[in-house]
Parts: sequence; C-alpha cells; structure tokens
Amino acid sequence: FGNTGLLTVVEFGEGTTVIGSEAFMADDERVSLTEVILPDGVKFIGDRAFANCSSLSGINLNGTEVVGEYAFYGCTSLKDVDFKTLVTIDEAAFSDIAALTAELDNAVNVGAYAFNSSKLEKVTFGALRTIGKYAFSYTQLTEVILPSSFDGVYADYEWTEYDEKGRLDEVKN
Repeated sequence: FGNTGLLTVVEFGEGTTVIGSEAFMADDERVSLTEVILPDGVKFIGDRAFANCSSLSGINLNGTEVVGEYAFYGCTSLKDVDFKTLVTIDEAAFSDIAALTAELDNAVNVGAYAFNSSKLEKVTFGALRTIGKYAFSYTQLTEVILPSSFDGVYADYEWTEYDEKGRLDEVKN
C-alpha cells in the first residue's frame, strides 16, 4: 500500500502480529492517512512501515515489542502513542514525531536517532540498557529518568589530522 495517496484509514483485524516493512510508507509526505487501528497483538512493526504519514496523529502500540528502523519517521502529527510495551526501538523509528512524553517502561534498546528531532519534553525508562548515538538529539527534553539497569551510551568518534598540505596524515578513534 506504499504511495497509495487516497488511503485515509487502515484497520487491522485481530490476529495480526506483524506489519511489514514499507507497508504504508510514502516517498513524499502522505497527508491522507489519518488513522491506523492496530489490535493489541501486533508484536513487530517493520522498517519504514508508516514513514512520512504526516497526518497520522495517534497509534495503539499496546503489545508491540519491536519497532523497526524509520517506522514512524516523518509522522509529524503523531502525538498520541503508547510506548509502554516496546522492548526494541530501532534507528530513527520515531524521528520527527509530535509526542511530548514517552514512558518507555520496557524498552531495553533504543537505537541511534530513535527520537531525533521529535517534540519530546520528558522520557521515563524502566528497563533501559543502551541508547544509540543521537537517539534524543534536537528534542525539547527537560526531564529524563533512567533506571539502575542503564548500561551506557555508545558513540563513535573519528578524529583526523591533516598535514600542512591538507593530506590526511592519521585517523584516530
């Protein structure tokens, strides 16, 4: 259903457990899709499943455990989201959404850029072990609550040194 411009509502029946990659993705901003109804049994949402669905304002993720890369990227109206059952949030999964708070009670792994450029002001974690680089960059966070299980933030930095003629002399990690 990717790039089907007139689609406004999608309702999944009971028994649905997986939403596949790029299922409703739009190459450009999709303003027509305003409502997605998921049953509580959906465990996995694939990469870019709803990417760029800019008019989607809410989604029930109750029971969902894994959200793939860029799954809700560009869903700029997405404000009403229940994150409580998510265990793994992959890279850029919720980048550029409108939600103000995220209660990530069961999230163990939060990928790089996961909430980049979102409107988040408060995040609460209950089981967090790792956060990827820039996971909350360019947000409006004023409060973050981390659990004792938190292991660390990982980031790769590469420093380069150039000689006087602008040639790469050495790379340091």
